[in-house]
Amino acid sequence: MTSLRGRRIAGGGLLLLLSAVVVTIPTLTAHAEVPVVSGIAPKKVVIVSVRNAAWDDVSRAEFPKLFALLDSVSVGSMSLQSARRGRPTAADMFVTLGAGTRSVTARGDGGCRQVSAVTIECATAAAVIKRNHDALYGSEPFTLGTVLSEHGIDRHFVGECSSGCVAALSLADVDGQLATSGRNFESALRRSTADQRSSVMLADFASPAQLERALTDDARTQLQAADLLVLVSPAVAGGAPSLSMFALGSALNRGSFVASPTTRREGLVQMIDVAPTVLAALNIDAPEPMEGRRIHDGERFGSIERALSELR
Repeated sequence: MTSLRGRRIAGGGLLLLLSAVVVTIPTLTAHAEVPVVSGIAPKKVVIVSVRNAAWDDVSRAEFPKLFALLDSVSVGSMSLQSARRGRPTAADMFVTLGAGTRSVTARGDGGCRQVSAVTIECATAAAVIKRNHDALYGSEPFTLGTVLSEHGIDRHFVGECSSGCVAALSLADVDGQLATSGRNFESALRRSTADQRSSVMLADFASPAQLERALTDDARTQLQAADLLVLVSPAVAGGAPSLSMFALGSALNRGSFVASPTTRREGLVQMIDVAPTVLAALNIDAPEPMEGRRIHDGERFGSIERALSELR
């Protein structure tokens, strides 16, 4: 049987990507604020970013905690190409996630820094926004963070930020602002679960090994209870554009290959599909600037090992 990877490559090339951030900019499409309604359970979305992670790099023997989590989700691969000439940077991919459209950063790290105990600021936001408005796709960087803020959804970053936190580009708003919940993944998950407000948390890990250490039994239980869990890898090791690991978990996304109307390929998604998928989990329509489409389940697989043999 031809593998999914073979069918994808035979079916067409990988897709482009680009990026952005803030200052004086054209106004995004307005969205009415949605107040917190008493008696309605808050929605919890967790995006886990793992750098340099392709399916070839992980196994159950080496990463048993990660595979215990993967046993309860749907999986696929993510295309890592952008409109940047040559290999896209992790910053390009993060700003693309936040735009829902192929984007590119104005400079390598996106300029995001922790400016207080609870706040991250992306100082080059204006330059990122301008660069993308002038680029081929005319994307609107920070659309996801801005829409979430307008709908009263809390946004939090968890991870190391002492030398910059490029992953914050995913959830920062058009003012380049994002809250931080520190470095302790398990504690941040516990606080988020106890909070009576809907939230989107992005936790950034430098490698699969770092994520494995953070996946305590309690952390895994919290992740499995989330309304939506998204696992992405914005970069992989090596020189050529490649495919990275991707997983999606919810009550409706378990034990299947992921599918995307954008790629029209079973088991293959793009970074631009993540933002519309997050908004759908929160019952928010994706705004017009987003080109990605909601990720859904495709063909079911018998075990994660069998699935990964198709994706590798």
